[in-house]
Amino acid sequence: MSQLKVLTLNCWGVPAPVACQLRMERMTAIGDRLKRGDYDVVILQEVWDKGDFKILLDRVSAVFVYNHYFYSGAIGSGVCVFSKFPIQETFYYRFSLNGYAHKVFHGDWFGGKGVGMCVLQFGDFKLGLFCTHLHAEYNGVDDEYLAHRVSQAFEMSQLIKLTATKHLCDLVITAGDFNLQPTDLGYKLLRENAQLRDAWLELNDETESGKTCDIPSNYFTTKSQLQICPQGKRLDYILFRNNEGTSVEVVNCQVTMGKIPGHPYNYSDHEGVGATLAISKSNNAPYYDRDPSRLNPLLLDAKSLVEKGIKKVSSNSQFYTILAVMSVCLLYMVSSVDIPPWLGLIRGMLLVALTLLFGFCIWNKAILSRIESHGLMATQLDLSNLLTSEKS
Repeated sequence: MSQLKVLTLNCWGVPAPVACQLRMERMTAIGDRLKRGDYDVVILQEVWDKGDFKILLDRVSAVFVYNHYFYSGAIGSGVCVFSKFPIQETFYYRFSLNGYAHKVFHGDWFGGKGVGMCVLQFGDFKLGLFCTHLHAEYNGVDDEYLAHRVSQAFEMSQLIKLTATKHLCDLVITAGDFNLQPTDLGYKLLRENAQLRDAWLELNDETESGKTCDIPSNYFTTKSQLQICPQGKRLDYILFRNNEGTSVEVVNCQVTMGKIPGHPYNYSDHEGVGATLAISKSNNAPYYDRDPSRLNPLLLDAKSLVEKGIKKVSSNSQFYTILAVMSVCLLYMVSSVDIPPWLGLIRGMLLVALTLLFGFCIWNKAILSRIESHGLMATQLDLSNLLTSEKS
């Protein structure tokens, strides 16, 4: 029997001083903590800046000989892996839906979020590792990204189910910041469809413990966040599955990487999750069977949610059409009216602004809305096909 120690942590590495506090100090502290070698495999999220990745790499390379950064989008996925064991193969799957390009301050679109896949050689076992950071929730009351996040969770579940077979690996680990709580549809769909077990729930019940984000003891948690969710949220996970011929049991699972020793602040605005897994060869290992009676209602709920998302895209597209027509009319009016010479500069600036607005509307209607619509339609068809196969 072999033991594998895994850690996942959202490092909160947004390269913007106002939006992210004490980034350099925290990255240095994270690297110093990891180089102790307490874990065999470390999955990090929100390492957006390549300089931060170098800080970590310089500190941990003597312990973690193997590493991989998943490049994607304009700023990188922010997801990276450090391993004591050989990383044999890697691949990055980018989600079909990733938020909105014009939501610059949200930034998820620019990161090109998806799933990073690695095949690791762990002794006599092959480990299929899936690392991710799903789209963030910016408004819990009116979540405009809900359909996107559920679509991402479903895509990931299909990817794991269809690729991580016994021919590829002996066991599967999926880890990262899912931006999903255990009661959310996306979490349930991911676990049920990909037949994954939650390392935390193997040893703990779903109580007030296990929270990893916006918790009261975290230095960076604001009063407004505590008002919304006083006990915090469980958003970070280590999920796993054994394939045929392999047994996997959870020895230990805990929330970790809290306060930095000697400092009042934490390593991140998230806590980390660490788990120790006992792995052995076994032909009689328990297996998590997918049950249609549990899966089908989730698929129906996801399909309904995606259909609402498609209607929303259509409504947004109509809005951009109306706005484009209005901007053209205003362009004609402003350019045609006679004005005193001293107002020429103001009119020029107004014409530029209206032209940019027209271009923005056309770009959203003709390009971005179609991309979003096609992504949701693809998920809708995939859900329908899976529902049909489960019923047959």
